[in-house]
Amino acid sequence: MVPPFSCPLKIVAWYIQLTQAEAAFQTVKSDIGLRPIYHQKTGRVQAHLLVCFLSLALRRSLEMWMKPESVR
Repeated sequence: MVPPFSCPLKIVAWYIQLTQAEAAFQTVKSDIGLRPIYHQKTGRVQAHLLVCFLSLALRRSLEMWMKPESVR
């Protein structure tokens, strides 16, 4: 089995995905005027992360769905 960080192309792809995720969150936060959220309880932190992940997954799914067939 090849270690996950042994392939430079995979590292670059993961980094690009990270920057895309950060840009998506920044866009969503600025569009609806959200402030930073500071949770103290573990359950609330986990729920917040779940909502963030689901919103990103929905956004990416919609982006893929809206692309023309020739681009996919």
